[in-house]
Amino acid sequence: MTRSIRLGILWLGLVSLVAASSEACAALPDTVKGSFERTLKVTGPADIDVNTGSGNITVRPGEGSTVRIVGTIHAWARWLDGEGAVRERVRRLEANPPIEQHGNVIRIGRIEDRELQRNVGISYEITLPADSRVRTNTGSGDIDLSGIRGSAGANTGSGNITIAQSSGDVRATTGSGNIRLDLAGGDVRASTGSGNIHASGLTSALRASTGSGNITAEGKPGSAWDLETGSGDVTARLSSDARFEVDAHTGSGGIRTNHPITILGTFGKDTLRGTVRGGGPRLLIRTGSGGIRIE
Repeated sequence: MTRSIRLGILWLGLVSLVAASSEACAALPDTVKGSFERTLKVTGPADIDVNTGSGNITVRPGEGSTVRIVGTIHAWARWLDGEGAVRERVRRLEANPPIEQHGNVIRIGRIEDRELQRNVGISYEITLPADSRVRTNTGSGDIDLSGIRGSAGANTGSGNITIAQSSGDVRATTGSGNIRLDLAGGDVRASTGSGNIHASGLTSALRASTGSGNITAEGKPGSAWDLETGSGDVTARLSSDARFEVDAHTGSGGIRTNHPITILGTFGKDTLRGTVRGGGPRLLIRTGSGGIRIE
């Protein structure tokens, strides 16, 4: 048998193997879905910690002293994963959801079995007492929290964050995504690697930063505001009777304001320092490239 014939036979064998593998993969379902639901009793405000590798997290206030957790499972079939193995993972999670309770402390989403973690994502919808403290984390997905009176924490590697009607301290961080906050008190820290930040209803301290994106902050500062973007516009909308100090600088862009400012030191197109109505909490604004508006 000549070398060329042997190579041809080998090539046909490889093609057949690839075709068979492709047909097997095509026969597998793209996604196997499942779900679970649990209702837990607490004796007051709960302390909730939610983690998921891939999935959305939604939290809403409820009535009474119960925490209701609804999980939606998505398991993806991949090469070398038989349909039976994928469905078995989903079945095991449905039968034994990753939920732990110790009194009023509830931990959701901790999966220690690596096999169960493989190609599996879980989204959570949670209803809980409004005074609860909540910490949420997802590797990839959106986070939506509303009506939480306790402290609220939200972290996602890639996704948007929305926190509304919150009166406690807020911590919101996303690697890539937008942050929108509609608040009623509490200190705020918000950070995104790439995305816009919009915060309203602010009455306490604010620290907002984005690597690339716009920042809009609205309210009456009772403590310092620190707004910084590497590239983007910054708009601070303050009440007409707000008293504050201004320290604003842009690397490339102009500064505009309609508040009466008493200038301190030098000022120019890219720099503004002064006091408004006698001074108060500091308003620090920095942008590497973008305009600044103080309204």
